[in-house]
Amino acid sequence: MFAPVSTATGAELRRAATSRGRVCFTGWSPNGVVGDLTEVLTGHVDEPPSDPWSHLRWGDPAFVREEFSDTDPSFQRRPLEFRYATPHHFWRKLAEESGPLSPVQQRMNDDEARVARRRDGVAALEEWLGDNVIRVEYLQVRAVIT
Repeated sequence: MFAPVSTATGAELRRAATSRGRVCFTGWSPNGVVGDLTEVLTGHVDEPPSDPWSHLRWGDPAFVREEFSDTDPSFQRRPLEFRYATPHHFWRKLAEESGPLSPVQQRMNDDEARVARRRDGVAALEEWLGDNVIRVEYLQVRAVIT
């Protein structure tokens, strides 16, 4: 899901799978917390990647159907729960200490920008935290290549 060009990834999956080969993968839902965080983070960079939403394309059944138009993919939405005391705790782990955003956050030289990114990220997370859990939805996809 983290390949920079989603359509090229789909083509490679189809190429690598033999006839009747099975392709299974998961993708974050673009309509959940990961989508909200992507929106926040994209708003805090001067030059976002060519497609800052590419990692969320595989969580959209319409995109998957288009990429695998010669198959009849099956979809199942599933929740993943992350337990954190507060949105600040989640952000600290995700973006400041060891999570996938920490290298980007550490390279930021502008303290004001870092604070603004944290403020907006935590605000987005507050909407998703309940009972010390942030539920992240993902899409599980299975397809047989014909």
